[in-house]
Amino acid sequence: HGSSDKPHEPEAYRMDLRVGDVTAVLDHLGIDRAHFLGYSDGGEVGFGIAKYAPDRFTALAIGGADAEDPDPEHPSAWSERMIGVLREGREAAVAAFRAGAEREMRTAQKPSLIQAMLPAREKLIRESDLEALLALLSWRQKERLRIPEILPQVKVPCLLFVGEADGSLQAAKEASARIPGARFVSFPGLGHIETAADVDRVLPPILRFLADVDRMAPGVTE
Repeated sequence: HGSSDKPHEPEAYRMDLRVGDVTAVLDHLGIDRAHFLGYSDGGEVGFGIAKYAPDRFTALAIGGADAEDPDPEHPSAWSERMIGVLREGREAAVAAFRAGAEREMRTAQKPSLIQAMLPAREKLIRESDLEALLALLSWRQKERLRIPEILPQVKVPCLLFVGEADGSLQAAKEASARIPGARFVSFPGLGHIETAADVDRVLPPILRFLADVDRMAPGVTE
C-alpha cells in the first residue's frame, strides 16, 4: 500500500521486518515509545509488535485481526482464494473487492459509509503491485509466528476491537482472553469494512482506552 517499497520476494514480508518498518519510523522521528493503532493487516502487525518490539509501545489497539497462526498443512481458505484472484489479474481483484463490499452493504447498518469508501479502495487496488500482494499472501500462509504462545506474557496494555459480523470475531475474542488485563470491544452488526468506516462509533472506546493508559502512566497524577 502507499509509496513504500513493494518487494516481490515473499521473505521480505517476514513479520519481524514489518515490525521493524514501524520502529524505524519511530527512530527517524526520535520517538522512544508511542501508542499503536492498527486495523486488519495493521492489526496483525500489532500482534507482531507484541512479540518483537513491545518495549517501544505504551499501548496496542488492535482491530479486525486475530492472533491465529497459519497452518501450512491447512492454509487459510481466504488467502488461498485471494491468491487465486490476484493471479487472474487486476480486474478480477477489483471485482472480488466490489463483490465483498456489496455483500457487506446488504446487512450493513450504514451502507452509505461503505459506498463512500469504494472509489478510493478500488483506485488503490488498480494502482497496487499485484506481485507484491501475492508475495505477502504467500508468506502469510507459511510464517509460523506462534503468537498465541506469547500472549500470556504480554505486558503492554492492549485493546482488541472487532465488528460482530467480522469473521475474525471469535478468534479475536479468544486472543484478548489470553492477554493479561486486555480489553475487548465488539460492535453489534458491523462487518470488517464497516468497522473501519464508522469512526463515530468505533473511535470513542479506542480514545477512552488510550486516555486510561496515559492516566495510569508512571508519574501521572489525577
